[in-house]
Amino acid sequence: MEYNIEELKKKAKVDTLYVISVPQDDDTELVAYLKPITIKTLDLFQSKLSADTAGALDMLFNLLYVDGDAEIKTDVINYQSAINQLQALIQSDEIQFAKSKNGGKYLVKATDEDGNVFKCELRHPTLHELQMQTEAHPLTSFIKMIERIWISGDKEFTTNTSTVFALQQSFAKNIEKREATLKKV
Repeated sequence: MEYNIEELKKKAKVDTLYVISVPQDDDTELVAYLKPITIKTLDLFQSKLSADTAGALDMLFNLLYVDGDAEIKTDVINYQSAINQLQALIQSDEIQFAKSKNGGKYLVKATDEDGNVFKCELRHPTLHELQMQTEAHPLTSFIKMIERIWISGDKEFTTNTSTVFALQQSFAKNIEKREATLKKV
């Protein structure tokens, strides 16, 4: 079946669509058209992921699905093949952290897949700010924490899905920590 991409974009109210193609034994392929992942969708996915990976992937696929061949959603082999491609939709930018010479501040630089560079400066979060992140809405609570420790920079660190996701994934390992030891005395 042929699909009109512009009509699908209009239906989904997006500028970009992704297509997942599943090859068939008869040299044809089934397709599913998906809209880009948003911060809200990624937040819902992350909140469900720890409790139910298969359910989280199913939910994500259904939230992103715009149109396509029905067999992708009804045949288990085609569906699993399509689901396995979802990771590619969760793109993340390249992130670089540098500790400021002033201490307690971080200079963060993100480069997206198109080569655009975004920068921001963050202060070190307090223990209370770190503890305010929730499992119910992990990405949303992370963005709120970033807004609280924000000093200056490009808005993409709180609005662009791939930039926010990359920052979230690299934040904990880049924030200054000290190694403690435990001894029996």
